[in-house]
Amino acid sequence: MNLFIDQTTRDIDIWLMAKEKDNEETAKILDIILNYCKDNNLHPTVFISGRKNLNETTLSLLINQLKGKDSA
Repeated sequence: MNLFIDQTTRDIDIWLMAKEKDNEETAKILDIILNYCKDNNLHPTVFISGRKNLNETTLSLLINQLKGKDSA
């Protein structure tokens, strides 16, 4: 799990690796973090890594963007 905090906007990006998303220990920690954010007027966003190849997925998104499509 990685956290990135923007103190100016009060945004918190929480990045989970794919193998962490179903982990009970990670779920408990995430719950504590989200409750803390709620109690302190912070804005969390949780990102979960996928299982697909990042380079191939990124390439697909870029090609579709160039073609004017909304998504891959």
